[in-house]
Amino acid sequence: MVDRRGFIVVGAAAGATALLPGCGGDDNDEEGIATETGEESSSAAAADVGVLNRVLEAERELAAAYADAVAPAMRGGRWTAVERLLTQERDHVDALVEAIGQLGAAPARGPGRYDFGAARTAAGALALAVHLENRAIAAYLDALPRLTSPDLRGTAASMLTSDAEHLVVLRRELGEDPVPSAFAGGAG
Repeated sequence: MVDRRGFIVVGAAAGATALLPGCGGDDNDEEGIATETGEESSSAAAADVGVLNRVLEAERELAAAYADAVAPAMRGGRWTAVERLLTQERDHVDALVEAIGQLGAAPARGPGRYDFGAARTAAGALALAVHLENRAIAAYLDALPRLTSPDLRGTAASMLTSDAEHLVVLRRELGEDPVPSAFAGGAG
C-alpha cells in the first residue's frame, strides 16, 4: 500500500515525466517539426550517444549489483521486491542499448564485472542498492538537459522516475523514511 506522501512523490515524478518530452528542441521549427540540417542532426545524435552511454554505465552497474550482491543477501518477501527491481534495471539497460543502436551507434563496452565487496547482511546489500540508485538518479539528472531529442528526454525521465520509485522500496525495506526530501538530488 502506498502512503499519501509516497503517492505524491511518485505522482509528481510521473507528471514531470509527462512534461519533459516537450521541453527544449530547435527554435527553428514550424508546427513542431525540427529543421536541422543532416550535419546538425548527426552531431546531435553523437552527443546523445555519449550522454546515453554514461547513463547506460550507471544502469549496468545497478543491474550487476542487484544480481551479484543484493539478491544473494535477500530472503523471503525481500527477494520478491529485489527480483522485480533487478528485472526493471535490466529493462533499462536493454532500452538504453536499443536507443543507442537506433542512433546508429554501438553502446560503449562496460567493464563486464564490478567489485561490490561482500555484503554480509541484507541491510548492507540494500544500503549498496540505495547508494547505486542515487548515483543512477544523479546520472539521469545530469543527462536530461544534455539530451537533444525530446523522445530520449522522455525515456530518460521515465527511467529516472522508476529509479526514484526503487529508492522508496529500498528505504522502506531498510526501515528508513522512504521519502526523506521534497527534492530528488541523486546524492549518495
